[in-house]
Amino acid sequence: MLVVIAIIAILAALLLPALGKAKGTALSVQCGSNLRQLQLAWQIYAQDHNDRLVPNWITGSTGDWRSLCSTTNSWLSGSALADGSTAGLRQGALWPYTRSDGVYRCPSDKSLWLYGGRLAPRPFNVALSVAMNGGLNADTGPRLDPVVVVTLAEIRRPTGMFTFMDKEEASMTSGAFFVQPRQNDYWLTIPGERDRRRGANAAFADGHVAFKKWQFLGRKRTDFQTPVRNAQDRADLRWVVDALSGANGQ
Repeated sequence: MLVVIAIIAILAALLLPALGKAKGTALSVQCGSNLRQLQLAWQIYAQDHNDRLVPNWITGSTGDWRSLCSTTNSWLSGSALADGSTAGLRQGALWPYTRSDGVYRCPSDKSLWLYGGRLAPRPFNVALSVAMNGGLNADTGPRLDPVVVVTLAEIRRPTGMFTFMDKEEASMTSGAFFVQPRQNDYWLTIPGERDRRRGANAAFADGHVAFKKWQFLGRKRTDFQTPVRNAQDRADLRWVVDALSGANGQ
């Protein structure tokens, strides 16, 4: 009996890591599927609105990342930091094209946050690139930055410009993934690294979804501008900055 128990223990020790890896991969695949649904909704919205992209506008105090929230006419509304309900999803401009709370989350995020005395997951943990009809307070579209496009026709490298990407938990305020073309030494929004324990899923303007493995792990938001820590961290930032404008495309 002891020999049998020992053999079972050895087999369990060998199989559990493989099962854990398989489960992680399955969750990552589900995240990719959710991003594809959001991407399709994003594209249909533009087709229904004379080629104009869904608003991706945020408001808040410059320099205070915790105050940032998406406007009521944005693709989703509110802040995942301030409100644990799904009301902001249902108010968002993409809701008529999705009608499912689940597609706004990558399921590998198991973290719980305190909302008014109760613990709950973030209502959403993905964000839309600020280059896609983004806006901050009174500055929208090209007034915010020349890289920002407002219509589908303005997207020159759809294979290289990301639309949706999953975010690191502490960065989950508004629904905008904020990054600037000239950003070299700091993060404004930090991407997730939950999936497969080393990276994030991202959807692109041509409709494909890709998994990006990061060189540096352990990034956490500490301020409005989180400093880059080393060469690997900077290389990851460079990839995100390039994906903002389509420099990663063909």
